[in-house]
Amino acid sequence: MELIKTVCRKNQKKHCSTTIGTITDCETTIAFRLEAIKDDIFKVVNFPEYSPKLYCAFPMIGTTDYNFPVVIHSESFVPNRERDGVEISKYDEENRERLIEAKDAFKRLLDIVEEYEWEESYNLCELQKVEIRDEDSKEWFKKEIFKPIKKNIYESKLIELDEQLDIEISRKPLSEIYIPYSDKRESDNENITKRIYNFASFIIPDELPKKEHLISWYNVLDFEMFENEKFDIGQLDKKVSDDNSSFQSFIDNYSMTEKEIIVFLTDLIEFVIEQGEEGLLNDYAIIPNQNNEFILQKKLSLDYISHKNLQDDYDEKLKELNRRLTNEDCKDFLLHKDFEKIENLIDEDEKFEFKELASQTDDELRNYEGNFQDEDFLLILKDIFHWFTNCGISEDTLSSMLPYFSLNKSQLYLNTKSAEELEYAFDIEISGKSEVLAKIANSKLNEEELGIIAENPDLVTSFINWLNHKQQDNPDEELGDIGEEFLNFELCKIFGEDRVLWEDKSAYDFRILEKDLESTKYYIDAKTTAKGISNTVNVPFYMRTAQWDFLDKEIAFNKYVIARIFKNGSVFKVKYVKINMTGMN
Repeated sequence: MELIKTVCRKNQKKHCSTTIGTITDCETTIAFRLEAIKDDIFKVVNFPEYSPKLYCAFPMIGTTDYNFPVVIHSESFVPNRERDGVEISKYDEENRERLIEAKDAFKRLLDIVEEYEWEESYNLCELQKVEIRDEDSKEWFKKEIFKPIKKNIYESKLIELDEQLDIEISRKPLSEIYIPYSDKRESDNENITKRIYNFASFIIPDELPKKEHLISWYNVLDFEMFENEKFDIGQLDKKVSDDNSSFQSFIDNYSMTEKEIIVFLTDLIEFVIEQGEEGLLNDYAIIPNQNNEFILQKKLSLDYISHKNLQDDYDEKLKELNRRLTNEDCKDFLLHKDFEKIENLIDEDEKFEFKELASQTDDELRNYEGNFQDEDFLLILKDIFHWFTNCGISEDTLSSMLPYFSLNKSQLYLNTKSAEELEYAFDIEISGKSEVLAKIANSKLNEEELGIIAENPDLVTSFINWLNHKQQDNPDEELGDIGEEFLNFELCKIFGEDRVLWEDKSAYDFRILEKDLESTKYYIDAKTTAKGISNTVNVPFYMRTAQWDFLDKEIAFNKYVIARIFKNGSVFKVKYVKINMTGMN
């Protein structure tokens, strides 16, 4: 290869300079414009649009659009009579030889570009469909010149990737690359192409040219020839659908978070609708359902499972009960809630309502033919009873939505019991201890352990007494902290925040100041118990040695108060006892 640097002067002053690279093969030379970057690294520069492509000592005017990527020069060319081109029929062997030499030189140029990683090589890749009237000349040109050049462009590592990619390879051949594409006849085609690139950069970042080169590759390539590299909106949707079936696929394939997935798919679906390509949403599954799986648009419905009195999350609980009962999940065909905001995505008539879900559930119970004593069915039935009682909707309204269950609740329950189990149920009901016994049944104790407890009631009573005594002797630290929080609130209400000092000493917890905010009115120690005052016949508490010693001091005389705090569930109560040391005669 040779480099020729030309300088253009205007009025004796340097106007511009141009570097031309040339490669010669036998009697033919190809020429191309370059711009030096550093050392042996160059940037390929395109020739002006008006520049002829063929030269024979002089330019052949009229060869601007000749189907060859670079300029060809040979003094051995035999121009046609008008000197606006060359003939390449079977009788024009001289011209055919020159073009073959030019093709070979071009192959060497591509090897150099690949080896030295020259930049902006898209300026060497402009090819058009072969348009030659003479069929023999056309077939020869396609076979001997056009197809080999296309193959070399296709297989050479000419395309620069994004420098920020965490991969060792910085360049790839066109055969391993997609070029985002939109119809070039559209007025906004370049902007649409850039938007497709932005989506593609999330899913195939190492199969795209660097962003700065996108439009250049888009403009230079004839996508009728490089059809497999055309990455239009349809190919984008197909790629997303083929490679992913759910949110988890996105997480595994692209390390996206759920929030990022929702943003990406929302933008993509809105883009498809905006481009008038809604049909793609039924060709490729890219819309998430409520199980985070991707479904075709025509298979999805809107979620209208709601009621003004329904408690929070009870719509989801009914969906789950229906799934367990019917083995069919309505969330498979319900649109993901985060995508309901997309306009015109699902027709308003395509909705699945609360009444329909309730009716399905009720019909399944009505027609149930399985084993009523099956453990799974028992758990489902229990949860339906709980849902019915706690969902927030009045029983009158529920009776119209779940008519069978409403009228047959008792019978459904009885169907789950054998005669012996019904007798046990009556014993439990008569005992008045059904709530407590239900808690025991739901504990982690197994049947054998529960049997031991039932057969040894005296031993259980002794253990409970011991446990109560242990709780009184070993106050819970966290419970004590909660009790002190409550006591601080109560004391501030009585004396005001300025007079209450929460000091947490070993002898006392609080000090109450007189109104002068200097002298002490009370020393108060907090003692908290989890047993409500009405639940026991005694309310013992312990005293630390430091407290006994403090009581002996003169400053504590007639000022020491025990605050006994009782916690019953979420309710607190407090009792105050003033104590003093005294001597006995």
